[in-house]
Amino acid sequence: MGGSPGTEDPSSPRPGSIQINEILAHSHDEAPDWIELKNTSENAIDIGGWYLSDEEDELQKYEIASGTIIPAGGLIVFNQSDHFGNSDSPGSHDTFALSENGESVLLSSSVDGELSGYRINQTFGASETGVSMGRHQKSTGEYEFTMMSITTPGAPNALPLVGPIIITEIMYHPTSIDLEFIEIYNTSNSPIELYDEDGNSWKFSNGIHYTFPSNTTIQAHEYLIIPKNVLAFTEHYSPPNDTTILGPFSGQLNNAGETLSLSMPGDEDDDELQYILVDTIRYRDESPWPSDADGEGKSLQRINHLGYSNDVAQWTSALPTPGE
Repeated sequence: MGGSPGTEDPSSPRPGSIQINEILAHSHDEAPDWIELKNTSENAIDIGGWYLSDEEDELQKYEIASGTIIPAGGLIVFNQSDHFGNSDSPGSHDTFALSENGESVLLSSSVDGELSGYRINQTFGASETGVSMGRHQKSTGEYEFTMMSITTPGAPNALPLVGPIIITEIMYHPTSIDLEFIEIYNTSNSPIELYDEDGNSWKFSNGIHYTFPSNTTIQAHEYLIIPKNVLAFTEHYSPPNDTTILGPFSGQLNNAGETLSLSMPGDEDDDELQYILVDTIRYRDESPWPSDADGEGKSLQRINHLGYSNDVAQWTSALPTPGE
């Protein structure tokens, strides 16, 4: 804050050395919310006097105790009950909790109580009760903050949560826009209702516009197709006779690539229904994505039903096989 003209710059770790590694934001009464930090560097880093917050306009809500050191490659966890949500904690300047409907966690460095140059702002979306969100490294080397299969406070992150409903095939650039379709699949051994107890339906929240009809259920290990044009789809393709075909969806799949997301109803916040991400893929029409899915008759098809969907390593191109 204010810089340091004419004097030595405050010492700070190299960018990316400390990361917000995992958070639990939807705990209810079973356990407190928590924030896990990771030292990704090869040296111990002193974060004493640094701050945690959930608001950009108020970065100094919780001050980390003096002398707090994260060893090289190490982890440290701060929880709502003992730290950032406890007004009796020595470092508490303004208590906060994490929102189950999504928000941001901010970590800021400080020197002698004054904010200095290192800051991490990790945003996250709505989550189910007891499901944490954390960093996952994709095959490209990039990191994403996504829902975890199990919570691991103070230990290395688990694999991302996958399924039970996943996107398995995307025909985004056929010869005619009416031949676009999306295929989803139930990986579990039980039927899955695509609606909640209040009758709110699942929907595609990015890429296209489509809300599943009321009372839609996808059976165990069943494929379900959502075409752009139902009549054109059934006339052109030959899915198995027992394939469930819904639709049509509105909008258009982007031939150059975009983010396609499937979401389920969550809780209400200020009388507005929030949605929880179930599966997402950000596909592209250029390397490392297969280019022959871009108008050359092939679709994008998922290779591994258990792999993280938003990773090019989980996808290939092949002639369309809707319902198979």
